[in-house]
Amino acid sequence: MQEYAGAEGQESGAASIALRLADPAHATRHKVVCRLSPEEERIARQAAGSDRAVFSRTDADLIRALSNSDIHAIVWEFSIRGPRRLPLPEEVVEAAQSIPLLLLADSRPSSCRGIIALLGSAPDIRLSLRGSGDLERDVSQVIRHPGEPSAEQTILESLVRCIPPPVLEIVLIAAIVAKRRTSVDRLATLCKCSAGKLRYRLKVARGPDPRELLGELTSLHVAWRRGQLDWTSKRVAHETGYSDTVALDHFVRNHAGVGLFAMGNSACFWTLLEDLAGKF
Repeated sequence: MQEYAGAEGQESGAASIALRLADPAHATRHKVVCRLSPEEERIARQAAGSDRAVFSRTDADLIRALSNSDIHAIVWEFSIRGPRRLPLPEEVVEAAQSIPLLLLADSRPSSCRGIIALLGSAPDIRLSLRGSGDLERDVSQVIRHPGEPSAEQTILESLVRCIPPPVLEIVLIAAIVAKRRTSVDRLATLCKCSAGKLRYRLKVARGPDPRELLGELTSLHVAWRRGQLDWTSKRVAHETGYSDTVALDHFVRNHAGVGLFAMGNSACFWTLLEDLAGKF
C-alpha cells in the first residue's frame, strides 16, 4: 500500500465535512423529519420512536416542519418523487446545508443517476438503499449522531470521475451497502443480476472483482470511522457487523493492506480512496 503522502489538505477538507451541530451528549434532543412511504415509515418509527421523529405525508408538510428549531436531520425517500421531479425541493436542499440529509433510494438506474446528481448539493448527504435492511440502523444513526457524517458521499464524489458509466450503478450500490459486511450474492441481488453477471460487467469495465470491490469499500468505511470520526476500534467493529476487533483487523489487512489501529491515521482513508480509484 502507498505511504500516507500528500494527504494534509485532504485531512483539513474532511474536518469541514463534519457539521457543527448539538453536542452528542444531548443526542436525545435531536429530532428528524421524514418523508417516507407507509412501509418505510413503519421501519423508521421503530428506529426513532414516537418522540424523535416527525412524519410528513406531503412535501408541504415536511417543509413546514423544517421551521422547527429542534429538527436536526431530514430523511427523504428518493423514489417517492420519481426521476421526473428531481431535484429535491429548494427548501429541502437549503435546509440540508446545515443539517444531515438521509436519502432512501431504490436501485433503479434513474434513482442512481439522481443520487449522483445530488451528491454535491449539500455537505452531509447520507445514503440508504431500499431493500438492504439498513434503514432502521441508518435512521437511528442520523438521530443519535447527526454530527458524524458517513463516508459514502465522499467516496462516491471521488469515484464518479473515474468509474466507467456501465458500472457506475454497481459501484454506487456497493458503496452504500458496504457500510456493513456483505456478500457478492447480496450485492448481485440488489443490482438485480446474477453474481456471474456482476463479475462479467466489472471485468469488461476493467474494474476489480466484486469481492475485491466490496472488501475495499468496506475498508474505506472502516478507515473513515477510525481516522475521520475518531471512533474506537470496538465501535467500528460493531457498526461494520463484526463481533470483535480481531476479525475486523484481519479483514482490513487482507483487503486494504493496513491494520485497524493504523486506520486511526486520518490520511489512511484518502490513500485507500486514491488506490481504489486507480483500479478503474
